[in-house]
Amino acid sequence: MNGRKTGTLVVGLVLILAGTLFLLSNLISFRVDWVLLFKITVPVLCVGAGLAKLVRHYLTPLDEWARGGRKSSLLSGLFWLFFGFVIFLDILDVIETLSFFGVWWPVLLIAFGLAKITDHYRIPGGIQVRVGEIFGVIFILVFGLACSRLAKAHLPLIDDFTWGDLTVSLPVGLEGERFDFESTQPLQLEGIDNIQVENLYGDVVVEPAPSEEASLRLVTRVRAANQQQAADLNREVVLRLNQADGRLKISTNRPDLGEKGRGVGTTMLLQLPAVLPVSVSNSFGAVRVNRRSAPVHIDNSYGDVQVSSQTGSLTVTNRNGRVEARSVTGSVKILNQRAAVLVDGVDGPVEAATEYDSIRLEHIRGDAVVRNHFGSVRLVDIQGEASVSGEGSSVRAEHLEQRLSVRNSHKEVAIRDVGGPLDLETSYSRVELAQIQGAVSLKAVHSTVSAKDLRQEVVVAGRGSEIKLARIAGPLRVETSLRKVTVEDFSGPVTVQNEFGEVVLENRTAPTQPVRIINKNGSILLSLPARSQFKLAAQAVGGEIESDFGEMAEAAEPAAGGVAVFETTVGEGGPLIELQTSQSRIRIKKRG
Repeated sequence: MNGRKTGTLVVGLVLILAGTLFLLSNLISFRVDWVLLFKITVPVLCVGAGLAKLVRHYLTPLDEWARGGRKSSLLSGLFWLFFGFVIFLDILDVIETLSFFGVWWPVLLIAFGLAKITDHYRIPGGIQVRVGEIFGVIFILVFGLACSRLAKAHLPLIDDFTWGDLTVSLPVGLEGERFDFESTQPLQLEGIDNIQVENLYGDVVVEPAPSEEASLRLVTRVRAANQQQAADLNREVVLRLNQADGRLKISTNRPDLGEKGRGVGTTMLLQLPAVLPVSVSNSFGAVRVNRRSAPVHIDNSYGDVQVSSQTGSLTVTNRNGRVEARSVTGSVKILNQRAAVLVDGVDGPVEAATEYDSIRLEHIRGDAVVRNHFGSVRLVDIQGEASVSGEGSSVRAEHLEQRLSVRNSHKEVAIRDVGGPLDLETSYSRVELAQIQGAVSLKAVHSTVSAKDLRQEVVVAGRGSEIKLARIAGPLRVETSLRKVTVEDFSGPVTVQNEFGEVVLENRTAPTQPVRIINKNGSILLSLPARSQFKLAAQAVGGEIESDFGEMAEAAEPAAGGVAVFETTVGEGGPLIELQTSQSRIRIKKRG
């Protein structure tokens, strides 16, 4: 099979797989984790492409090489095979791609050289080195050297070492022993009304001073060949205290040390008066702030952030590190990336955002605004209004006192015990609602919705969604298509519109409000207590009607024009029940 035919086959198989996944997600709420699928597909395609090129190279008849009818795919096959395996091992957390490739890329050149020598003896006359192979070798050289350099740079490739309750982070790949140095310095805060801290490769810890005296403990961890070299590097680290306009800036010259500073990490432990506002900027380390009575601002990356017992506003931005905020009196704003967020016990409004991880808010005495992307959201005990935007994220919420607004897709939604209205917009998901005291507005696309104990008006606008409702106290309006609608135990007026799906209404008590069901190409089943009293107007175009109520000896067949009609008054009459469908049947039965 030649390369063109193989490529056509691969394209066809990929299209069939992609189409099948999309069709399943549309028809049966089959949920696909597209991010994980993409992560797995890329290395698989790379490995597959590499193997295909190598197989084609070594299975090509020798006479075809002699005629010059085949171009070598050896180098590209080796590259894609190697690259695919590296990415796959990275996904499994076995290696880190950049560091691994930065060290082992010369293996590609060795393997290519050995394969060329093998071809020299395997193929009569050998194979000439093509221009494309020359450029390929140059590309591997440039790419490999770049990876080697980046692996040694100050990127998120760090190693953590414990110093008591502190952590000092250093770049990975450094050789030598670890040596620790510590110094303590008092801080003069006369005329100072705020503190700014800047650090790199280490933790920052801020705690209240036990007395009026403020202090800074600096821990420097050095990796070096010996004690003398470590001491020399430690002397290069300079603590900077700059005072201007009532602000004290605390930092070190660690960012200015360049290449020789790669083996140096610094951690700061500050004891400061609780009433002073604090701003912290840190990278490649954790930040912990405890028992402050003034505003706190934290800008961190590649490290966790923990704040507790805070009185005053709190603002945190972080990347690739977990953020926790507990027992805060004041507004909280947390903007995180690729790591979890936990907020517990806040007397004030909360705004939280992240991606590809979880957000959990508990015991919030204020409004809550949450944004997530392909992660999860959990809300518990929110006293103010809450808003959730979670594309590709699961949402769970319980014990909310006021309005809740949720927008998500592709993951499940579970909401219960909401004291106010609920606005929900979802797609390709599974929804479970219970004990909603306010009005419910729900938009669902290709989803499955199950709800019970809804106390006010319910409006459902669906498309390709299955709807199952129970114990609905207020007015109900449902519109969907392609899937089944089931309503059990309703008290208010009901309007249901569907097409290409069954509609089932069952009530334990006699209806007291109007019921209107319009269906197309789908059956209608209405089940009511035997002693119910109502007016019935049923019509089936191209279908039939069967009723246990009224004088109907047998099912009403389509009359002239292909329309079956049945109208009657049951008992002394009551609310009007209108049932309409086409190309299907209507069944009205008495409950036992």
